Amino acid sequence: MSTVRPMKTPDSKPTLAVHALILRYDRGQLEGLFIDPAEETASGLWTLPSAVLQGGEGPLQTLEGVFGSEITKCAIQFAEFGSFWSANEDEHDGCISLGFLGLIKPDCVPQLSHQTGDSAWHSLSCRPGLKSNCGEIVDAGLEHLRQRINVDTYPLALLPTKFRTKQARQLYSQILGQSIAPRPFKAWLRRRQAVTRTGPGRFKRNHALKHDWWLD
Repeated sequence: MSTVRPMKTPDSKPTLAVHALILRYDRGQLEGLFIDPAEETASGLWTLPSAVLQGGEGPLQTLEGVFGSEITKCAIQFAEFGSFWSANEDEHDGCISLGFLGLIKPDCVPQLSHQTGDSAWHSLSCRPGLKSNCGEIVDAGLEHLRQRINVDTYPLALLPTKFRTKQARQLYSQILGQSIAPRPFKAWLRRRQAVTRTGPGRFKRNHALKHDWWLD
């Protein structure tokens, strides 16, 4: 069945926006950055950092307006993972949201601009009540992160530059939602050449994974 909805007038156009799921791994917890609803908002449902694209502007330029150009280019590693439709409350026009996943290290403190409420970090295991489209975006972003585990080392961008394999294992365990045994995980890191040793018990992320012949 088609999900295309007719516009109210010939000149009607949906709004194009970006929604960012910003994640950090802090003190053993995978957390997301959410926006506290403004006091005048009756629903009390939280949202994601977002902004409407302006004419001639690309999504990353819009994200720079939310987080600042320096932190967007240097501290947050963004990945686009899908588009999402939501109807306006009056069912007129609607909004197409581009979902972006952004991974930052725990010592990074993003300063948000042009948001309707204050921001706060929440563990993804007990996230606050979200507007329906934001909940859908969060679920899709986490699924994208899970899929990236066998594609590249993008999830390791959440860890400090130098880390222990135990930290990586605990992070991947939270992303996958299941426990991971230490020995098979270390064997997987070696086989896929996911990390490089930098010192006693310390490693750094390699950006590519070696092809795994077990998957052929």
